[in-house]
Amino acid sequence: MKGRPLGYFERALATLKADLDRDPRYPKLAQVHSHLIAAALASIPDFGDPFSMPFETQRTIFVGAVQRFRSDLDADLIHAALPVEPRRKRPAVIDLLARPGKEGEARAWLPH
Repeated sequence: MKGRPLGYFERALATLKADLDRDPRYPKLAQVHSHLIAAALASIPDFGDPFSMPFETQRTIFVGAVQRFRSDLDADLIHAALPVEPRRKRPAVIDLLARPGKEGEARAWLPH
């Protein structure tokens, strides 16, 4: 699976911080911890490049970085903070336009 940009994991870190603020079982994520985690992720070469590193590797690195500063958090809680990508119900217009039509078949073009 293609990797995600660094902003995806920064959003996950913000979600984790908000989840921990609401959860009475865990202490809050200190601002210094979130800055250290974000700095650790940004310091990894090509971490934020979606084409250089697969998502599974990025996710493992993210969980390790969070657990390095907050060892009391389990991996399932951290995975739950990752944003869910919306599923596309229909193909994008550009994909429809790039799809070759059958011979003799008229292609439908969108008006400008």
